[in-house]
Amino acid sequence: MAERKSGGLVAFVDESHKLFLGRFLTFDEFPKWLAVQNLGSKPAYEASFHHTYIPDQHSWNGRSTLDGVFRYYRDNLGWPSGVGPHLWVAPKYKGGPVGIWVATHPRHDGIAVAGSNHRRIHTEVVWNGDARAFGPDQLKALRIIAHALKDKLGIPLRYTGATKGQGWFAHRDRASKSCPGRANSTAKIMAAIQSPLAPVISTQEIGGVLNMLSVEEQGLALWVLKLQRIDQIAGSYDRHILMLKIDGAPAAAVEEQFEAKARDVAKEKKVLGLG
Repeated sequence: MAERKSGGLVAFVDESHKLFLGRFLTFDEFPKWLAVQNLGSKPAYEASFHHTYIPDQHSWNGRSTLDGVFRYYRDNLGWPSGVGPHLWVAPKYKGGPVGIWVATHPRHDGIAVAGSNHRRIHTEVVWNGDARAFGPDQLKALRIIAHALKDKLGIPLRYTGATKGQGWFAHRDRASKSCPGRANSTAKIMAAIQSPLAPVISTQEIGGVLNMLSVEEQGLALWVLKLQRIDQIAGSYDRHILMLKIDGAPAAAVEEQFEAKARDVAKEKKVLGLG
């Protein structure tokens, strides 16, 4: 069993006895899942980030694509069955919201970077980073993964590069490759990883606060929370757009992000009943 359900609540269980999971987790679920995993007496002390190139964000189709990639590793590269990069940033299904797939369980050594696999955790972002820099969701996923690994294993949010040690590095730091892609700035990815996570307020906590307020105050509080959510989405895009401009990205790439921002903000407003 991946999780137990009690009173409508989900409690994850340790799955470290499995080598390969093929398990999709939302951004909210991943830290909770990782927290209960047994990662051994000598766990990973370093982590890396990659782009897949192929499959990319347009060809990914969930578990079937992940299984296909691992068959390729086994049948064409001769890697042991179920062994490869640990974490995959991708949608659960084609066109769905981005989350985190667990492939090789992080208790076990994976394969991704020659000479830097033992006691390392590798994260693949399903994306063609040679053509375009990671978007806000991809950077958010890396930040969530990094903070969860810091909380669980003490892996610091620092850049190690070619020098092996506790922290994070890009594949290209230790191989003659462009990975995580020529369009991706290592400095920008590390800045995203090092950014603080937004404080998480549980539904129970929100409910407890609202119960202390009058009906009028509850309405105002909910309205403020909704506006903060809209600002959060818009701010994420604004930071990404600024980085693109600083890097001299093509005007079309910048305009695409403006259009995505308008689309996502309008969608969220509709969901929240703000027009």
